[in-house]
Amino acid sequence: MKKITGSQRNILEQLIFPESYNTIQEETKLQKGEIRDDLMQLLHQGLIKAVGQTEQSSLKKTFFYDLDHVEGCFFQATARGLNMLKQVRMI
Repeated sequence: MKKITGSQRNILEQLIFPESYNTIQEETKLQKGEIRDDLMQLLHQGLIKAVGQTEQSSLKKTFFYDLDHVEGCFFQATARGLNMLKQVRMI
């Protein structure tokens, strides 16, 4: 499995529960472009998933998200992402 960068680890640590793009930015203090690039890589590696709101205001996994407008998306770590965090912390 490909190693993750420090900024990707920082983002992944914020995604134990579903978080909005804006919350990720507030918590990590990273630049918008860097967050977007890291989110794309983490999604591609299967370490996080995009979740969307349903009519009942609950969140569920979605396959449709627009990375040009990530401000409206929520993201959450997958089991694979949580395992990656666990491995990084052990090193």
